[in-house]
Amino acid sequence: MIALKCRYLFDGADGELVENGIVLVDGDRIAAAGPSDAVAVPPHADAIELGEHTVLPGLIDAHTHLFQTGETLIYSGETPAAGDLALQACRNVRRDLCSGVTTMRVLGEQDFNDVPVRRAIENGTVPGPRLLLATRAIHATNGHGFGRGYDGPHEIRRAVRENLRAGADVIKMMATGSVDLRGGHFSQEYTREEMATVVEEAHRVGKRVAAHAIRPPEIAACLETGVDTIEHGHMVDDRCIELLLEKDAWLVGTLAIVLDEHILAGDLEANPKFADVEWLPRRRAAPTAYRRAIEAGVRYASGTDAMHGALPKELEDLVGIGIPESKALLSATRDAADALDILPLTGTLEPCKQADVVAVRGNPLDDITALRNVEVIMKSGRRYDHLSLE
Repeated sequence: MIALKCRYLFDGADGELVENGIVLVDGDRIAAAGPSDAVAVPPHADAIELGEHTVLPGLIDAHTHLFQTGETLIYSGETPAAGDLALQACRNVRRDLCSGVTTMRVLGEQDFNDVPVRRAIENGTVPGPRLLLATRAIHATNGHGFGRGYDGPHEIRRAVRENLRAGADVIKMMATGSVDLRGGHFSQEYTREEMATVVEEAHRVGKRVAAHAIRPPEIAACLETGVDTIEHGHMVDDRCIELLLEKDAWLVGTLAIVLDEHILAGDLEANPKFADVEWLPRRRAAPTAYRRAIEAGVRYASGTDAMHGALPKELEDLVGIGIPESKALLSATRDAADALDILPLTGTLEPCKQADVVAVRGNPLDDITALRNVEVIMKSGRRYDHLSLE
């Protein structure tokens, strides 16, 4: 048994900070967590004194991809070999783990390439966070995404079933198109009948549906047809906020990627119209839209959209638009786990949950940039802070 002793403890249960905390880890599980005067440390436990550090749940990236950095590899005009993709993924998940991320939801890769990466992590071949997979994204033939598309209820139903057979934990649907390629369209990608088919097939076997939805019309259509998580949602308006609350659905935000001026260079090169038609409107809308949604009580989780190792930056940007540090931190711990339907497994430091634990130097509720200083990384009770970023 290991006893982590720290100046501050953020257990993720309620957003509060406990001073002089202890987390007991027994094998791959949390045995206890709380203030030092309430947690009995067995005499045989190995104590780790963490001084002025804050101990918190392992971070959860609720929206990412494995084989790219931001958007730069989607439309580069190149088709990397499977081996190249695997090496890129190994590098990326290592960066994520080193940043304190112990769980990630991977929302769409080509040709089921995410499945062997998860297998490699699970069997210890590659160090990386726990992965929840969407396998292939469901998108229209003329829509946003890689590879061939799927049109009409029959093709879509079969594609969803193939994803489930391959081991998908969630079904990802593209609802809003993009102009990141010439000939693309920044408008609704699927009919409501097609959207409803995705939802029907996923919900029938107890899987959630995540929808790439940017503009208000598509966000509303997704929510009205039963989608569980709206991904990105940079342009949510009052009607979308009402529907998110009414349907008890989640908004999974990706703020940093639209604020970053370099990450989308590949898309801008592929089609210069991308900036004026899509990216800049999203960038202008997102800060106010996210703040208003969170203040209204919309359930919110954070993702990086494949800015690997940058989840702390995502949370810094949330704080920068006026979101309290505690809410920002919950969006990458408890609330992210809830959005991913894995709250019984992880997301808080509570007895019997997986021992996903990180320690950072300083207090992120006073200064969110403390999350950059990760010094202890534990996933399922195993430490990974010996890893280097490269």
